[in-house]
Amino acid sequence: MFKQRPYWEKACADRGFVSYRYNGPFGYVMIGAKDDDDAYRQAARSIEQLPNRHMLQVWRNDQYVNVVQA
Repeated sequence: MFKQRPYWEKACADRGFVSYRYNGPFGYVMIGAKDDDDAYRQAARSIEQLPNRHMLQVWRNDQYVNVVQA
């Protein structure tokens, strides 16, 4: 039987934006942004502490991958 992916495992950005997500203290913050820097700024607006760029992921090739590679 086909099981749908949860929303945090899909691209959620509107047309014209790239889908990002930030792994915050209470789960993923879904972000639609123009680029990595814009997504980082949006994450900073959504959580109380300063975001960590290693926690930011971008939608590429049907999955989320880290923006900053370890």
